[in-house]
Amino acid sequence: GGYKDAAVFGDLLGYSCKVHGIAGLVIDGATRDAEGLAAVGFPVFARGVLPMGPFKDSPGSINLPMSCGGIAVRPGDIILGDADGVVVIPQDHAPEILTKAQAGLAKEQHLRQRIAQGEFIFDILKLDGVLKNLGVVEK
Repeated sequence: GGYKDAAVFGDLLGYSCKVHGIAGLVIDGATRDAEGLAAVGFPVFARGVLPMGPFKDSPGSINLPMSCGGIAVRPGDIILGDADGVVVIPQDHAPEILTKAQAGLAKEQHLRQRIAQGEFIFDILKLDGVLKNLGVVEK
């Protein structure tokens, strides 16, 4: 997937995007100027880095459904990325997913509090029995 013959984004575009309030970019292809992009502080998620720049003879398209990394992305979808990867949240599922994410964060915070009080995560989650049933530890 993605265009891999030349980079389609670099530090000057990244700087321009940041100045104009764009939070980040996902590219199903390559970027260039990795050090420059890092210095600008503009997050870019791409398939790779190449030194060659793109041909500038195609205008591209805006606000149309597309596929990025084999995932359908539609105008209005929410894109989140961090060091672990990128996810696409369909716009019509966003409220439900937000509710589930908030519940998950609250559960993790509760677990962190219990761990801080000295409990062991394996005991909290009752993983000993699970590991025994899987044959990872002796019964």
